[in-house]
Amino acid sequence: MLIAAHTRNSKNLRPHAIALLRAMTRAVAVALILLIAVLSGCDEATSPFDYRREVVVNATLVAGEHFADVFLTWSGRVDEYYSPLGLGIRGALVIISDAQGVFADTLLPDNGYPGRYTSASFRSVQPRQTYNLYVRTQEPDVRVVTGTTSVPDTFRITASTLHNGDRVRYDLDAPVHSFAWSTCGNFSAYLPTVWSMDANPALIPKAYYGDTASATFKRPSRTVYRIGLPKTQTNTDVPWLFLNYYGRTRFDIFAVDENLADFLRQWLALQTGELKEIRYKLQGGIGLFCSKSRAENGVEVYFVK
Repeated sequence: MLIAAHTRNSKNLRPHAIALLRAMTRAVAVALILLIAVLSGCDEATSPFDYRREVVVNATLVAGEHFADVFLTWSGRVDEYYSPLGLGIRGALVIISDAQGVFADTLLPDNGYPGRYTSASFRSVQPRQTYNLYVRTQEPDVRVVTGTTSVPDTFRITASTLHNGDRVRYDLDAPVHSFAWSTCGNFSAYLPTVWSMDANPALIPKAYYGDTASATFKRPSRTVYRIGLPKTQTNTDVPWLFLNYYGRTRFDIFAVDENLADFLRQWLALQTGELKEIRYKLQGGIGLFCSKSRAENGVEVYFVK
C-alpha cells in the first residue's frame, strides 16, 4: 500500500526523486519475493558455521590380510584449520566382529597417533565374510557409530601385456598395455589401480603441467584409479597418460564392496560439478567402513625415460 501511494504521487516529485522511488520499489519487491521463498523453503534460519560435529570413520578391510587400522576423527569447522591429529578421537571403544557372532575384536588405541585404533589379533580378513563395526566415544560427547561390510571373494589376473620385472620405456606412440582377470564374487565394482612405488619418483613431464618448478605446482598423485568400469567387464587398457612417474610401478586390480563402490560413484559425480552431499553407509557417523579384495598376480615393472 505504501509503495502504491508513493507511485501515484510521483508526478509531483523531481526526476531524480522519481528514479530513486522506482528503484526502491523494485528493491522492496525483490526483497519480498526472496523473503517469501526463504520462508516457504526453510523451517529455520541456518548459518554455514552452525553445525553438529560428526564422528568420521576411515577403515578398509582387505581380504587375506590382517585387520586394518580404524581411524576416528571429529569433523572440523569450515572456518578453522583442519588437523587430523588435532581432531583424533581418544578413548573410544572400537570393536570389529563377524556377523555370526563367533568373535569380537576390541581394537587398542595408538597412544602415539590420536584417533588410530589397531588390532592385537592375528586373525586375517576372510573373503565372502560379513563384518560389523561398533564405535562408542567417551563422555561427555557420547556417540555410537555402526557399520557393516561384506568382503569380496578372491580372484586373479589371468593375462597381461606386462610382466614382473619388465623395464618399459614410456612412449605415447606405443600401443597401450592391457590386463584381464577372472570373475570375482560378492563384489560391487572393479578398481584397476596404478601405484608409484618409489619414495621420490621422477615426474613424467606432460604438456599441460605448465611450470613444474613453480611453488604453486601440485604434484600429481602417486596412486591412480580407473573408476566406472561396468561390473561385467573383466579387462582394461592402461592409457599412457595414467602414468605420472618413472621408476617402480605396480598394477593391481581390486574388487570392492558396495560401501566403497557407492562412495566412488558419488565422488566421480562431484568431479563433474554436481554439488551434492555424499551419503555414507554408516549409522551415527560419516566416513567409510568398507572392504576389498586384491587380485592375485599383480604386476610390478620399471618405467624408464
